[in-house]
Amino acid sequence: MGKIAKNKKQLGVVLASPLAKLIGERATSLGISRSRFAAMIIEQWAKDGYSPVNEPDKLMLIARKHPLSSSKS
Repeated sequence: MGKIAKNKKQLGVVLASPLAKLIGERATSLGISRSRFAAMIIEQWAKDGYSPVNEPDKLMLIARKHPLSSSKS
């Protein structure tokens, strides 16, 4: 396995077998690793503006942007 660039971090994930299979199939069709294909998905999420992935994530983002959310109670 090659070295990881200084400006990158390795991330491991566990996901449902059907999703892992689909990622593997798509990666194989592109001639890249499953890890690289998963990274491409996350990079696309970043390019699209990091939209919330679920309702709790959305609420957390709203709270962090609210001017009063940073004040201590």
